[in-house]
Amino acid sequence: MAKPLFLQPLPPALEAPYRAAFLREDRRQAYLGLGLIALPLLLMAGHDLSYLGPTPLAYGLLAGRGLLLAGCLALMLTMRRLNSPFWFDFWIMVQALAGVALAHGIRWSRPPDYLAGFTMDATIIIIIFAMLPVRPTWRVWPGLLYTLSSLFSLWFEKTNPGAGPMGTYTTALALAALGGASFSLRLENLRRRHFIAQQSDRRVKEELQHLASTDGLTGLLNRRKFLELAEVEFRRHQLYGHPLAVIIADLDHFKRINDRFGHLTGDLALQGFSRHLAKCVRELDLLGRIGGEEFGLVLPNTDAEQARQVAERIRRGCGDLGLDAAVRPMEVFTVSLGVSEARRDDRDLTQLLDRADMALYQAKAAGRDRVRVA
Repeated sequence: MAKPLFLQPLPPALEAPYRAAFLREDRRQAYLGLGLIALPLLLMAGHDLSYLGPTPLAYGLLAGRGLLLAGCLALMLTMRRLNSPFWFDFWIMVQALAGVALAHGIRWSRPPDYLAGFTMDATIIIIIFAMLPVRPTWRVWPGLLYTLSSLFSLWFEKTNPGAGPMGTYTTALALAALGGASFSLRLENLRRRHFIAQQSDRRVKEELQHLASTDGLTGLLNRRKFLELAEVEFRRHQLYGHPLAVIIADLDHFKRINDRFGHLTGDLALQGFSRHLAKCVRELDLLGRIGGEEFGLVLPNTDAEQARQVAERIRRGCGDLGLDAAVRPMEVFTVSLGVSEARRDDRDLTQLLDRADMALYQAKAAGRDRVRVA
């Protein structure tokens, strides 16, 4: 995959999951950043007063430091409740812009030859661009505003003949902004590519899992997965004593359908019958294809009589399905069903399935197209 020149694009449907997936990591980064901001604010709280004296400007800067410190502490205490990426980004941005404004006020209050702090400004610019834990389209603004504020102070507030090489200072700040933005973009793209790879791996695993547990023709559970989940339901029945029923359904004379109309028509019959079964059961019921034309149903919280009614509904509806009437006259097919309810003395699922299978054999022996209860 070619590396993008700018921001790695994500499909629109993945933007929100991407931010949500990294919100915990961004929250930890925000804790660290807010702590690093709060500490110097606290240590330098008295510096303005001692440096500027008891003046309105000094008290104004002290108030600004206090408000920003209070905001940092409040945000740190409430960060866990910010589960929305939008509000997380919003309050981080409020703190960042307030910090930019305060930094400009502090820089403006210093004497005209006070340019030794430009190295600190360059470092802060890089940190803002690279470390601010908000979405990239928002992150650029605090860094850009801090850079412009520093350049404005440099050229219009701090100029005097002894101030030093202005071009060097300007180049250093511009390179800091460019380097910070480039580093931030690289980190963001690495994280986005990692997220895309994770999503791709997850989709592949889900598809493989789906293929491993699903019958390819009907879309129902295959025999292995059906028996695995049926075992879980049987153990739950043993634990809680809830009723549990099993139905085994087998299409009558299915070989005749294949011999007369071909296997393609037989496949269409199986698919149509599978859709019919899905309409006759609940979401909590298990439904699988356990043989060529044999299907199994596990009905939790269902006794034998209720299961018999479900089986009768399946049997009656089967007669309305028919084969492919669009290409040949309607050919009705029927189904036989065996029903069994779990007993207290059942040791395993096999006993329950064997009784349902025996009931199915009895339905076949009695003439097919009928339901028998074990």
